[in-house]
Amino acid sequence: MEKKVIQLSIAELMLHKRGPMDGAEDINLFRFVLSYPAEGISAIESVKTLLSTDDLPTDWDSDFDKAILFKTPLRGKAQLSIEACSVDKDSQAQASFKKLLNSILGSTLGIFTGGFGSAYVGKITNTVGKSVIDVLGDDEDVDIIGKATYLLDSEQLPDTIDLPLMVDTPVVEKKYVLVGHENSINRRRKVVENEVIPAGNNGQIRIKVTEL
Repeated sequence: MEKKVIQLSIAELMLHKRGPMDGAEDINLFRFVLSYPAEGISAIESVKTLLSTDDLPTDWDSDFDKAILFKTPLRGKAQLSIEACSVDKDSQAQASFKKLLNSILGSTLGIFTGGFGSAYVGKITNTVGKSVIDVLGDDEDVDIIGKATYLLDSEQLPDTIDLPLMVDTPVVEKKYVLVGHENSINRRRKVVENEVIPAGNNGQIRIKVTEL
């Protein structure tokens, strides 16, 4: 089986809803993992980040650094996994979020200085089979707002990959409200959940595949 060198890049990306996004510093994070592309490589990852106040790019071809995901050898089959996330950067979790990504994934997000950025491209990691939630833990204020998988085969490479971005678990926005009479000693805080994104299709992505 011949080893090939391929390049994967974003051609189109659309989300119906981008999460609770209740703060100007909130972000969308897009994580791409290619598992076992070739001998000796368990996985490579690429992460793109975007402020919630910025529009999703439409002309990906105009900016190579923005569009590029991987330039890698490929032999046989490798699974491409995609996760789109909503991150509440205003929460108390932001410090540990940044620290964990830096220590576990090996890079600090460029988004923390603002603007559209690539945290890293084609970085070899040991996070095969783990989602962002697995990496960060349940206490972090991160929601999965779309995910997809695709099995690449070096013997049957497509020109493009079109995938829906699916939500397994509805995304809810949590707010605390005071219930009870204003002067009552029994007044207490109550968590109110508002569904922001239902389970199902929340967008789509097209990835361009180029054999080098």
